[in-house]
Formats: sequence, structure tokens, C-alpha cells
Amino acid sequence: MRNITHAVIAAGACVALHSPMANSQQAQGVSKTEIRIGTIQDLSGPLALYGKNIRNGLQMRLEEANEAGGVHGRKFKLLVEDSG
Repeated sequence: MRNITHAVIAAGACVALHSPMANSQQAQGVSKTEIRIGTIQDLSGPLALYGKNIRNGLQMRLEEANEAGGVHGRKFKLLVEDSG
């Protein structure tokens, strides 16, 4: 499961880095040192338990990827917003 998750994150980052937009201008959320990933989760209300667990899981996985060197030297940064 861990390898699949890592592959999905790496594939998403590679798509962002190698998109046609990246050739003509910098892709949104991607800089020379950072890849920003955003998510909207239920952090309040009746589904907050699920949203917080998802956020924590994403954060833990991205921290693992960052400790392994990120993607092409770029570190991940997770941006989380509450859907409420």
C-alpha cells in the first residue's frame, strides 16, 4: 500500500511538472523548491472525525515523501481548508 501511495503522489507531481503549461510558464503550485497540494476536508461538524483523519494521513504521507527527498528535490506542502 505504501508503494502505491508513493507512486500516486509522485505521478501527480510529475504530471504537474511536465505539463505543457510548465514548459511555457511555471505551473500553479509548483516552484523550484516546493510542490503545494491543496485539499478541502470536513474539519468541523458531524463528519469532522473523518476529515481530520484524512488530513492527518495525507500529512504523514507527504512528510515521508519529503524525508525521502521529495520529487526532483522539491518538497511537498499540504494546504488544508475546512469545507464547513
